[in-house]
Amino acid sequence: MNLDTAHLTGVMVTALSDRADRVRGLESSADDFLTKPVADGALFARIR
Repeated sequence: MNLDTAHLTGVMVTALSDRADRVRGLESSADDFLTKPVADGALFARIR
């Protein structure tokens, strides 16, 4: 773990929507996973 970047949040935005894809994204260190098309409100809520 890089302590310089440990505080950053990663939100994965993708066209993939299968449950396995979501799990794989989260296992790859993403903190959250959004499927396209992304609703503005959902994205802004996760950024906050």
